Amino acid sequence: MVIGDYSGYVGEAIQTYFDVITEGTLCEGASLEFVKVEPKLRCTKCGKLFKKQLLSFECPFCGGDGEPSEIGKEFYIDTIEIE
Repeated sequence: MVIGDYSGYVGEAIQTYFDVITEGTLCEGASLEFVKVEPKLRCTKCGKLFKKQLLSFECPFCGGDGEPSEIGKEFYIDTIEIE
């Protein structure tokens, strides 16, 4: 599963709920793997994506202002492996 830091979901909580709802099913005991996605800002001047630095929204490439992007809000199943 891919989970962005700004998605509002926590991997450990998802695993806990998954364990509860799969009890007594074929999926009982299955493990989930999580890929975290760090949020990125998009520069309003040059359009490049960058990681926000502490106490700053400044673009490290051109000095423009960064605004939130969709990167970091992901929440989806990337792949499923069945044996």
